[in-house]
Amino acid sequence: MDFHQWQQQLRNELYQRHIPADCAERLMNELVDHYLDLQEATQMKSDATTNNDVIKMLGDPKSIATATAQIPRRSWAARHPLLSYLILPPLMSLVVLALLILVDVFLLVPAVRGRTLETDPWLASACLVLGPLHVIVATSLIALWSCRSVARSGRSKLWGIAACLVVAILGAYTSVNFAAPTAVPGSGRLSLGFGFPLPVFWMQAVTPLIIGGFFYALRRATPSIETESENTPLSRAA
Repeated sequence: MDFHQWQQQLRNELYQRHIPADCAERLMNELVDHYLDLQEATQMKSDATTNNDVIKMLGDPKSIATATAQIPRRSWAARHPLLSYLILPPLMSLVVLALLILVDVFLLVPAVRGRTLETDPWLASACLVLGPLHVIVATSLIALWSCRSVARSGRSKLWGIAACLVVAILGAYTSVNFAAPTAVPGSGRLSLGFGFPLPVFWMQAVTPLIIGGFFYALRRATPSIETESENTPLSRAA
């Protein structure tokens, strides 16, 4: 196999692993330079090293593509961690919370129209659970997104812990209350506010903290499979 065939095989492997085009192109340029350096070094030694031997020194295309896919790439979030993991998570949690409430307005409210606590006592329990559930779902989704973003960006796991802590604090101070109509249909209420957390509100902070704890444990238990020496061209390209 000549070098051009090796390049094409590597391009195919990178494409199959969904490596971004700009990253793949930088990697190919690095490897071309590396190939030329190896050729020059073998020619200076005046030994019997063939072109196939030089290609073998570059490595197997499949192994290179696999290693490239495992190298964290610096995304926008990784370049702006303070904004991405401390400021945006609480704002995104509020946006998700607002969307969940809108879903209730368009789906759940019509479903219980005409019902009251006198005719359907179970509405009291449903409303009691529904408010905290909205906060838990919103903060948990953003906590998961933040941890995934940190893992993909290669940033320290502490940024993921910080994001989970921020949204957990928001969850503890956020109150969403649904009040079912007592006797007159259509007199139900919805209130959203922020204040000193009551004991029940602290329960809303538990799930993001659990997510952060699992993220910390997983990142701590997962050893790095790369070494700087064996991935020098790859790390420069990524």
